[in-house]
Formats: sequence, structure tokens, C-alpha cells
Amino acid sequence: MSSEELQLLWHDGHQRGSGLMVVLHGFAEHPAAALQLGAMLDPERQYQICAPHGPIEVAANKYAFYRSESRMSPNPQDFASAQVSIAATIEMAQTIANCDEVVIAGFSQGAGLASVATFSQAKNYQVHSLIVFGCRIYPEELFAWDADSARDVHVYAGHGVKDRLSPAVEVKEFFDHLELRGADVTWQTHPYGHCLYPQHIEGASRWLQGFSQK
Repeated sequence: MSSEELQLLWHDGHQRGSGLMVVLHGFAEHPAAALQLGAMLDPERQYQICAPHGPIEVAANKYAFYRSESRMSPNPQDFASAQVSIAATIEMAQTIANCDEVVIAGFSQGAGLASVATFSQAKNYQVHSLIVFGCRIYPEELFAWDADSARDVHVYAGHGVKDRLSPAVEVKEFFDHLELRGADVTWQTHPYGHCLYPQHIEGASRWLQGFSQK
């Protein structure tokens, strides 16, 4: 493992799939939560599931990929480091899994970074599908979006209409822009705040199985 790569945890029960699913945990979570989310998204075990381990411990057994200067503003140095390390880790995971098809998923901070990993110019892998819940949206000055890469990506985005951390209007605007650039976007809302909504996990799972069965 190079200095840029993060520790990578694999789901023991999802190691024989023909595809690869990389799940990024949220702020103050353990990567085991990301593995659990991945397993719920993939009940048919079509994917090898792994989760990068955020390097910053914010509480006992709770981690993050970057620190924030304020509630909504990532530390730029941390954020830049997270981009590089997550991209390197996804490349490593793809090599280990020996899979061409890559699905990236995440919740909250992990969802925002999953979007970055999917649409950043600094990547050497192709993403088939992106699944995000409670997605954070980051300004262009933090990294270079590659909107042209949206053309072949399938996106499922679930979001709470009362989400105060990531206002639904701003998140919807971001995915609308990607849709205009050619992404295939499925947008679903729930009536609550910043949380993982069980019906959206089930919906995303069915959505993903539809692609896997084609």
C-alpha cells in the first residue's frame, strides 16, 4: 500500500461478485457502517464490497476523511488529501477485485466524496453507477469537476427535504446539472432531515439490481 492509499476493509460475505462496490462512510462513522450499507444495497451479492477507512479519528472508533473549518467548509488541505487518497484507494481496490465495473456509494460526507471520486478530473478509473444519500456538495474552488464524464454514469440520489446540512434545493440543482451533461439521474426525496432513509436504501438496491441483470 502506497502512502496515498487508505486502509481498505472488505465485506467477508461479499467477495465473489463480478463487480466492485466501494462505499465511503460518513463523518464520525466507522467503515464497518459503510460495509453494512453496501450489503443492504447488494442483497444478491453481485459485487465485491469494500470501504476505505477515513484517516482522521474524531471520537472513539469514529472517523472522517477530512476536518472542517466550520460546519459546512472543509479544510482545503485535508480535502485535497482526501481526494488523492480516495482515488488511489479505488484504483487499488479495482486491481485487487480484478473488476471493470465500479459502483461508488456513500452517505453524507462519504456521499459528497463519492461524487468527487466519480466526477473529478483526477481519476484513472471508470464509474458505472453512483449511489448517494444525504449528499454534500462542494464548491468548484475545492476541486476540478469533470462534468463531461457524467455522460455514461447512472446516479441514484436520495435526499431529505428537511436536510439542513445539505439543503435539498442545492443538491438537486447539482444533479440536474449532471443530468444535462448526460448522466442518468434518479432523484428521490423523503420527508425527513439528514439521515439514511430505509425505503431509499431498498429503492437504490432495486435500481442497482436492474443494471446488474441486464
